[in-house]
Amino acid sequence: MFRLIDRWLRPACRAAATLHAFLPSLLIIVLQFLPGFSFASVAGMYLAQNYDEPNLAKKLKEIKKDLMSGRKKPPSA
Repeated sequence: MFRLIDRWLRPACRAAATLHAFLPSLLIIVLQFLPGFSFASVAGMYLAQNYDEPNLAKKLKEIKKDLMSGRKKPPSA
């Protein structure tokens, strides 16, 4: 009777031991990933709210106009 129970529980014990060995490494991976991801998210939110994006369409029109006119624009100070 006990052999039957032992034979039935042995794979479960092996799986539990494998999981028990795997959990600390998984915890370390999560703890290394979480601070970097959090910092990047907060930095991205800050930049999205406070950074004034340039108007690319307007800038491209200016560049195109300058190239078509054939003259060089003096460097801005």
